[in-house]
Amino acid sequence: MLFRSHVPTLKEIQATPQRYMHLLDDTEAGKFEFPFHTPALNHVTTHPRLIALVEKILGTPDVLLSRSCVWAKYGCGTDYDQDLHLDYEGNTLVVPRDQGDQRQVNIIFYYSDVSEDSGPTFVVPREKAASINAGVWPPHRYAKDWPALYELEQPVHAKAGDLFLFAMGTFHRGSAITNPGKARFTHHLVYHAAAHRHLGHHCWPGRGEDPALSEFLQSATPRQREVIGFPKIGDAYWNEQTLAGVAARYPRMNLQAYRAGDRKSTRLNSSHLVISYAVFC
Repeated sequence: MLFRSHVPTLKEIQATPQRYMHLLDDTEAGKFEFPFHTPALNHVTTHPRLIALVEKILGTPDVLLSRSCVWAKYGCGTDYDQDLHLDYEGNTLVVPRDQGDQRQVNIIFYYSDVSEDSGPTFVVPREKAASINAGVWPPHRYAKDWPALYELEQPVHAKAGDLFLFAMGTFHRGSAITNPGKARFTHHLVYHAAAHRHLGHHCWPGRGEDPALSEFLQSATPRQREVIGFPKIGDAYWNEQTLAGVAARYPRMNLQAYRAGDRKSTRLNSSHLVISYAVFC
């Protein structure tokens, strides 16, 4: 299990629940942010097929990662039921404009099957929200105040390997895992066009001292590094001084492409990633 270095399995929790009360009492305790101690999760975050999909949606090859977190939820734990909401408050200082490269791409990547009793995400299709003039402010909507909005929601059922894509202006909510014998493992990702400074969640240089990020940068391709803000091949940043300094900081990083300035070497290898379907609301 890719989450193994971060969280226990459901069987481990069921065997000794008292050992994992911190995970069972707090809805956010099973959430972990990029960079991950599991290298494979870092490479999923910047996987060529995901980035190609984001580029197609945004209509630009110049895209950046806003956020990547994995989230483990357990049916024998706390109540994960949420109110309908929009995610944009933590991703922009304005309100979403879900058009062209102004939009942000939200993705949920499923590592486990999700059915009616294992906490599906409930979503209100955008055209239906528009039909009752839901608007985008305020971003949180409570059932007692917006019963008509809740009547329009529908669950997203998924198989492991599926993707669910949605816009920042899409109302959605997490739901409770009603079967104590179920767990839900998901990967939540947000990307945006680099041209727009008002978009974003994390600034990855702030994680520069994390050994997991250093390890990832040294094993990544140039294109994968670009997605988290590393200077591109051919960027004016690169000269003999900076090449020498970066080589000292990341001794296992292959800097030949940066010395040559050849943009063709940014091509990503489309290694294995199973994607069954994508939905954009």
